[in-house]
Amino acid sequence: MVVIQACDIGLCFSTVTLHYHIPDAFGAAASTRISNELGAGKPQAARVAFLVVLVLSVAECITASAVIFGARTVMGYAFSYEKEVVDYVDQISPLLSMCVLMDVFETVLSGIAGGNGWQQTAAYVNLEACYLVGAILLLIITSFTNWDKQAREAQKGIFEDKIPCLS
Repeated sequence: MVVIQACDIGLCFSTVTLHYHIPDAFGAAASTRISNELGAGKPQAARVAFLVVLVLSVAECITASAVIFGARTVMGYAFSYEKEVVDYVDQISPLLSMCVLMDVFETVLSGIAGGNGWQQTAAYVNLEACYLVGAILLLIITSFTNWDKQAREAQKGIFEDKIPCLS
């Protein structure tokens, strides 16, 4: 159902956004530490900082992904008691776990790139990879949308007189 999927996608985005603060902090710390070490003329210390942040990030993202995947059958209850919402969160949790993995690497590596003075390069890579490719793929997907079917699904949600994500 369209209403349920829209609510559940919002719940998944909320989870990913909440988790995002951890790799963002790692990236910011790595950026500062690496730029300070490079500015002090200590390339080996900058390399060690890079490796430390990389190891910490890998450990953290594996842990977070494992927790999300392991708690997939109950995680939906944090947002709603509706069985449909809980089941949908259970189904989408493997994808959510993969999103966490990818977000961690992108965020931390962007911080490391910033510490190396590659802010512009990182911005272009992120712009092209995330927004340009994503926009093109979403354009293709929505171009092939069966709008009649989408309208029927939306109306079913309205006439069932319940919106699970608001319960």
